[in-house]
Amino acid sequence: MRIRGRKLFSRMTTVFIVLFLATTSVIPASAASIKEKREEARSVKNQIDSLSRGLNKLAGQYNATLSKLSTIEYEIVFTEKELDKAQEELKRNESNLVKRVEWLYKDGNNSFIDVIFGAESFEDFLVQMDTLVQVGQADGRLIKKIKAVKAEIERKKAELVTQHQKQEAVAANLRALGKQLNAKLAKQQAILSKVEGDLAKLIEEERAREMARARALAEASARAKGNSSKKIASANYTPKRVSRGEPTPPGYTRIGNFLFPVSGSYAFSNDWGQPRSGGRTHKGTDIFSTRGTPVVATVGGNVVQRSGGSAGLYTTLKGSDGNTYQYMHLNGYGKSGQVNPGDVIGYVGDSGNAKGTSPHLHFEIQPGGGGATNPYPYLKGEK
Repeated sequence: MRIRGRKLFSRMTTVFIVLFLATTSVIPASAASIKEKREEARSVKNQIDSLSRGLNKLAGQYNATLSKLSTIEYEIVFTEKELDKAQEELKRNESNLVKRVEWLYKDGNNSFIDVIFGAESFEDFLVQMDTLVQVGQADGRLIKKIKAVKAEIERKKAELVTQHQKQEAVAANLRALGKQLNAKLAKQQAILSKVEGDLAKLIEEERAREMARARALAEASARAKGNSSKKIASANYTPKRVSRGEPTPPGYTRIGNFLFPVSGSYAFSNDWGQPRSGGRTHKGTDIFSTRGTPVVATVGGNVVQRSGGSAGLYTTLKGSDGNTYQYMHLNGYGKSGQVNPGDVIGYVGDSGNAKGTSPHLHFEIQPGGGGATNPYPYLKGEK
């Protein structure tokens, strides 16, 4: 797979770096102001780092609980099938017993006395006695089997009650974890949005100051030289762009050769291979975020929008790097067709079989367009 890893800079850390550089090396301000900005930036970074650590841990707990719930649900389905089979067997056995009773009543009501006095010879007596004993044993086995099946049905019913109780308890725990996760993601997003808003304001203010300084210098030069054309040219002056300290713009996270697929606050854990509904295992990484958070093209390529099945709304990105990327459980679509890295191609949601879970992006990497591989090491920048 042609993805080279390098140290991962989270979106929050990237914004912090940009804000720090913008407030210390570009914008002229008093020492006190710079110190205040530095402290503010450090405080924001500490808050975000603390939230990120807690979020990823919480995401791991959520995924583990979801796996536990999926296992219980699968066991319930299995137990219900076993119960159905036992009830069908009981029905057949009871039907056979009813038929046997009817036959005995109508045609086969032979007693031991009937055998003794009805036998034409001693050999005939032995044959009839043997038949009578065998019939009695068969009837006994049938009745014993019916009792055993009834006992098994009661055990299965009791097992189902216990399983449903466990299911309710685990589901309640999952909902509680989901609320915590969603609240923390929203808090992180609020902090991040404020930082980005402050950054945009700082850049705009610096741009305005640069233009004012440029005009003042041009006008002074024009007056000194008596060349009015200099003053006119200054009106068309375009100042240099403020350096952001990172080739990847804030709002995106670059990992090796590709961008992190979620452009906003997020949390994820290594949930590859964990149990899921229907007895299957998880073949991707769930990246939790607030509903509607943009998801972006990790690389350039072609995007096809799809829907249906367990994936709900999803997009397939056939990357220019030769790999295929799947984005599932979307809340809505973004750009399709030919895209560049960072283009918004959808929004985080819970469509498909993720309905009711904490909003997340199910992300898959298929090297060379083949089978899926664990995305977690790539998302962590370990490969």
